Amino acid sequence: MKFNYIDEQSKLAFERLLIPKMQLSFIFGPFNEIINQIIGEIKTRINIPPASVMEDELTIARVKEAVAKAKARIQNIYEKRKRNCQSASVEVPKIQYKYITGPLG
Repeated sequence: MKFNYIDEQSKLAFERLLIPKMQLSFIFGPFNEIINQIIGEIKTRINIPPASVMEDELTIARVKEAVAKAKARIQNIYEKRKRNCQSASVEVPKIQYKYITGPLG
């Protein structure tokens, strides 16, 4: 019984990926389609920080092979988006803030 538990635990893996918060939406995809597809196909558990938390860490857990596949796919998406996307800062006069945030804030 004890060796069976140890054998099962030795097959499991846990990975942490540091991905900037602003890039996480590219990994999630529209309506979380991309991340749900990865979870469904590869059968991994991916812990995504909620939007209210300022954390850049994604965690993946399950069987070693599945974790490696999920990590490779997520890093591939991140690297592709990192090459193609840039952030831009824009200065807006204070009087025009209401047009950016909208009428409800």
